[in-house]
Amino acid sequence: MAVTFPASARESTHGSRGIPASVGAVLVADLVGFTPLTRHLSARGPRGVEALHDWLDETFHRWDEAVASEGGQVTAYAGDALTAVFTAPHARRRALAAAQQMQRTTGRLRPLGSLVAPALPPQPPPPTPLLRIGIATGHVSRTTLSWAISGDSVGPNALPGGGRVEASGDEPPAQVLSCEVLWGETVRAAMAAQQRATPGGIALAEANSAAMPMTANAPADQGAPADAASIRFLERPGGGGRVGRQRRVAEHRVVTTVFVRLGPTSDGVGPVRGLLPQAAAIVARCGGELRQVDGSGPRFQLVLGFGAPRARPDDAAAAVSCATLLLQAARDVGICGTAGVATGTAFCAELGSPAHREYVVVGESVNLAARMAAAAGRDDARPDDAPLDDGQAGGQTGQARAVVWMDEATAQRCGQALHPRSRGRRQFKGAGEVAVYATQIEPSDHDLASPEPAGPDAIPELNSGSAARFVGRARQLRLAATLSRRAARGHGAALLVIGDPGIGKSAFLDAVAEALPTPETIIVRTGQPLPGDIRPYLPWRPVWRELLFDGARPDPQTVAEAATAVDLPDLAPLLAAPLGLSGHTPPTRRWDPGDRARATTRVLLALLGAQPDSRPRVIVVDDAHRLDELSMRLLHDLMARAPALGLFLLVASPSETPFPHFSGQSGSSVIRIHLGSLALEERTRLARSWGHGALPAQQLTAAIERSGGNPLMLKHLLACADDPAPPWGADPSLPLDVHRLVLARVDGLLGRDQRVLRAAAVIGPQFTDDALQAALGGSAAGGHDLREELDRLSRIGLLQPDARQAGHRFVDTLVRDVVYAAASLADRAHLHEATARHLEATLPPTDGDAADRQTPDRDARVDLVDLLAHHYGRTANVAKQREWIGAAARAAERSYATSAALGYLAHLEAIEVGGQRAPLLVRRGALLAIIARWSEAEIALREAVRLAEQRPDREQADAAHTAADARRELGSLLVSTTRFEEAVTLLAQAARQLRAASDLAGASRALDRLAFAHFQHGDIAAAGRAAARQQRLAESLGDEALVAAALENVALTAAARGQHDAALRGLREAHRRAQQVGDPRLTVHLCNDLAGVYAQSGDLRAAQRWLRRAMRAAARMGYERATAYLTANLGEVRRATGDLDSASAHYVEALRTALAIGDWVTTTQCTTGLAICAAQQGRPGHRRLLRQARAVADSLHPAYVLDELAECEARLAVAAPADAQDCGDPMVDALFAQALAAGAASGASKGGIQASDR
Repeated sequence: MAVTFPASARESTHGSRGIPASVGAVLVADLVGFTPLTRHLSARGPRGVEALHDWLDETFHRWDEAVASEGGQVTAYAGDALTAVFTAPHARRRALAAAQQMQRTTGRLRPLGSLVAPALPPQPPPPTPLLRIGIATGHVSRTTLSWAISGDSVGPNALPGGGRVEASGDEPPAQVLSCEVLWGETVRAAMAAQQRATPGGIALAEANSAAMPMTANAPADQGAPADAASIRFLERPGGGGRVGRQRRVAEHRVVTTVFVRLGPTSDGVGPVRGLLPQAAAIVARCGGELRQVDGSGPRFQLVLGFGAPRARPDDAAAAVSCATLLLQAARDVGICGTAGVATGTAFCAELGSPAHREYVVVGESVNLAARMAAAAGRDDARPDDAPLDDGQAGGQTGQARAVVWMDEATAQRCGQALHPRSRGRRQFKGAGEVAVYATQIEPSDHDLASPEPAGPDAIPELNSGSAARFVGRARQLRLAATLSRRAARGHGAALLVIGDPGIGKSAFLDAVAEALPTPETIIVRTGQPLPGDIRPYLPWRPVWRELLFDGARPDPQTVAEAATAVDLPDLAPLLAAPLGLSGHTPPTRRWDPGDRARATTRVLLALLGAQPDSRPRVIVVDDAHRLDELSMRLLHDLMARAPALGLFLLVASPSETPFPHFSGQSGSSVIRIHLGSLALEERTRLARSWGHGALPAQQLTAAIERSGGNPLMLKHLLACADDPAPPWGADPSLPLDVHRLVLARVDGLLGRDQRVLRAAAVIGPQFTDDALQAALGGSAAGGHDLREELDRLSRIGLLQPDARQAGHRFVDTLVRDVVYAAASLADRAHLHEATARHLEATLPPTDGDAADRQTPDRDARVDLVDLLAHHYGRTANVAKQREWIGAAARAAERSYATSAALGYLAHLEAIEVGGQRAPLLVRRGALLAIIARWSEAEIALREAVRLAEQRPDREQADAAHTAADARRELGSLLVSTTRFEEAVTLLAQAARQLRAASDLAGASRALDRLAFAHFQHGDIAAAGRAAARQQRLAESLGDEALVAAALENVALTAAARGQHDAALRGLREAHRRAQQVGDPRLTVHLCNDLAGVYAQSGDLRAAQRWLRRAMRAAARMGYERATAYLTANLGEVRRATGDLDSASAHYVEALRTALAIGDWVTTTQCTTGLAICAAQQGRPGHRRLLRQARAVADSLHPAYVLDELAECEARLAVAAPADAQDCGDPMVDALFAQALAAGAASGASKGGIQASDR
């Protein structure tokens, strides 16, 4: 029930107005299966919970209409239940007609699955609950109770309709709360009939006992029948009645729900009349909301809410205290009781029809609280839904126990102040096994002295010089100063600052940076991109522009010249992403993400080392946990190499989780500092430095103690200092959570200020005023009013001006996160769409042509692609999602942001159906194959083939092309996993289909993989035919890169036939063309192939020369996989020369790298080579190594490996005893153990030296 109680209260029964009992009908309906439905949809997160609310809203609306159409009146909602009353004449017939209409409309409601956006991965549809209705006819009594709640006094006279009591003098006016009680044996009979009804059915009953009306003159203890009551609150005037009041905002909140079960009583509904006003006052004084009162027979139930629609930092503790006080008040009048308290994220919004709307909380924790209240105080062996026997919850009158059960989330928020005791884990229906805590405390008086927070005018301004100086952390600052002095002398280091949100990490970094001497030191900071902008290396752009190009945005020619100066001209295209340049190059497209990242790091560090400026360089990285994948990888590389580079990195993160490589490493260059709570004296100095020293000592001390040493929490506590009910006014030992504190401050704002904050949070941590105005649309009166609201939010310390972009920013990202998380998905969607439309309107047409606005992935507009995808992706505008998320996916694929591209493609797949998903699955499968997620890639590509073949005839041409692309990618994947027979079939089919579709480039790529598959499978003749066809196609296209790849395949087949001179001529020509087009990856492969042919022809010196040339090129570009197999190939050559020790050393080095990166082909080659070297040298344990090498290679069936191992074993003495001892080299034994544990390898090549796999 939606009831808001006044700030502070003393209660008094103000009056009651009895309505004569009449013959009528009571209808009680509820949904069977609602609890499992709630669990099912809650598992889908906020979207599922909002879908549940929308379905309930539609359901209650239809039910209300059905009741109203038959002349009935809805008296109350209760979770998934409804109570309605029908008066004579023909009450029974009209109630039955309404019930039948309710059943029909429930069956016609939209399926729940249609209300939930597609989930990833797809989930089964939610269960549909069934409606169960009970109807009873008989005497129905309705009574209106009214009482006044005021600050000091209560008016003595009853107000028949409820109203305001004017107080004399300075006393605040009393607030009057009224409720309508529907009670009598008929209500009980209807509830019993509803319990008997089958799901989807209707049960009827007759109530014969007469009802005794409750009048204004009846004393509170007057006996009454043991009956049932349904209580409906009539909202007080001035608090917003149901008619014409402003609707409450729909939000996601952390809510604490309390169910208090009272009874059994021997006096029926009578004691409720005396207890309810007192209960209302207790709830109001504890800062909660009494939402529902219902009962059956001698038992009643109160439902309370804390945290919505207003939050306090200590809602959970207040809820437990309130539950205990209510039970004690009930015990004083002879009513025993129990309570259940649960805390969790819930969706809070209104539902119902225009005639009857109520504020509800939807979430799993609500159901759990109800179950715990039913089970509290009973024997653990009893089921949680069994009825209580009289006295079981606490004994006889005057001895009733106040038993409060709570879940783990509530207990953690209460801390030790309320002494929660663990009761173990209990099984609850619909909730599974839950950890239970209990308390029976006697709360002190000051627990109740927390009235509602005052409005925003009571919040003082924060001192504008709050960051003028840094307080505390002296030891940590001394350590940072030592590291900075070492960096000034060329000894770099990385300082990783860890701490909880709000603990002062950013301020610490600022203090360290400001203490460094300038201009003797170069200090640069990573950028803070807006939410959703996941362009790779975006935060690093200001750093590299400043360090390499004096802050300017260089042109591509300048970048190419700089890369040439450090002898890395072929890596210049990789600098586009970290410098924010447009353009990409096909040669680097074929690199896998790891190789590109390593090459990018290499060229950046080479340029950094070539800078003539010798001043110390400091890089500040705040909120490191928010970096994109490639930016984080670059940060890891810089932290590891900081000493060698002479860099001083200042890095802040809430935890060490993003830095697993540096956690607990001994001798690491990374120094970790954990910022803990400020000491009491430091908190005091910090508060005074912010200009709050003039506060009354009691208030200042309370705020300092309640902050727990968290500076951000202290700042917000002090900002509330003038509030008559400050958040620290409760028990100082209760813990405060900074998120709850921020939410409590936001709740105290005016509605328009809250709207401004929500819109700002959708845009991001910083925003321009124009963008904010556009997001708000018509909800702000104008620019002048918006400026006033922004100034007010800045004065109270939630926002601050940002002169750099003519806008504002949140004082802390935590504030923004709290505001955004509380907003409903519907509000977010509306604001996201308004923001996206504003951004879209700012897009300039490219090349002076306005029509280019329809091509969102043009390079000139790429800076906004990710932002538009982010904002439209959170709306219901599917057309815009296709446009902009599609553009963002293409941009991510071009810039090698693989994880981002996969996320975009998954979103697009979720909004497409049938064959439309096939091209997306092809792209996703290709990306997954690049990062070696073979199983996922294969599933996606096979599904793409299936969907493409099912598309209708009118789309047959596109479908055939998509199917051919899928077969080409799937065939390439199968080559990589050594399933050559199916790979050959798929690639041959793909080449024919692509040629038929006039996609000659695609057909050439398919033939390239087909030739390699034949070669690996040992069919040299077929490999030669495929390579010749590939060469003809590539030459017809005039694509030098494709021609070079074709020449490579032709040459390898010639070498396999023993035509070494022809092979060498072809490979040298391919090498020349690869260098001409600037393809370093292909160059590495060709150098390796040249070494292999020279080795086959017996020129081992030339083979070593070409291998070392390939290794230098691979190291220069960070091509780690090539480095592994090139090192292994060098081992093969050294073994051929008879230098077995050198060969073994190369095998060990290559095996270590191959195991680290998951290169099972090279793993097999190295284990085989090591075993053969050991056998040829006669080392101990060589037979065991040979058996292990065979086990590693056995699942691959590569003929040359198995044949070579068999030949080696045959040369050994047959009669020699098999040895089981280790080889004597622990490192080799450990590497072999890793190789055996790694599972089946994925391929092998012929000829000793491993061939290159593009």
